[in-house]
Amino acid sequence: AEIGSGDPILALAGAIDARFHFQPIADAASTPMVLVGVPGAGKTITAAKIAARCRLAGGQAIVASTDTRRAGGIEQLAAFTRILGLDLIVAENGAKLAALLDAAGPRDLAVIDTPGTNPFDHQEMAALAEILGSTGGEAVLVMAAGGDALESADIAAAFAGIGAGRMIVTRLDMTRRLGGLLAAAAAGRIDFAGVSINPYVAEGLAEINPLSLARLLAPGDANPVNAQHPKAEAHR
Repeated sequence: AEIGSGDPILALAGAIDARFHFQPIADAASTPMVLVGVPGAGKTITAAKIAARCRLAGGQAIVASTDTRRAGGIEQLAAFTRILGLDLIVAENGAKLAALLDAAGPRDLAVIDTPGTNPFDHQEMAALAEILGSTGGEAVLVMAAGGDALESADIAAAFAGIGAGRMIVTRLDMTRRLGGLLAAAAAGRIDFAGVSINPYVAEGLAEINPLSLARLLAPGDANPVNAQHPKAEAHR
């Protein structure tokens, strides 16, 4: 293929493009976006980043949470929504959340933060499936970079089993080893939807595509730009 001629970065991008799929997060969606993942993956700040991007684009977002068990979880998200001028909807289960979303009125986007879930615990996954079923939402997996490849693959496959078809990658600013992300996407047949390359809510998520992912994966000596700024290319 032409994309693979000569340049190792382009060759890697061509291979990535042939194997993986990319479906970015939009600023408007007809169904709620339900963020799912293991504890500590970064779902709460990701929810805030998605809502912030919608707000900065002139849209109206609704932010909701069912993470009523974790100490400080609601407070953290409430702090973000206050800054954005948005109300926060809180409900302990999907049925109550669906009723509150219906009563909230029109919006461009609804983002739902869920509790950190053990993908190998049937009860926890059933609770997550209830949220998805009640709200009619799309499950979007939030996964931190740097995990073991086999564990990441098993986690992604489990969440794909309840409908997750896209993945947002977090902690790219703190990670050098990204093989686990490829394993997760391959095992779960999950599309890359976006990446977080910094902890700042206002800067939102960065888009990802075959070329930018190739730049992240390539060693520094194969890409001088990557050697100097390994995460700076993620948004291109």
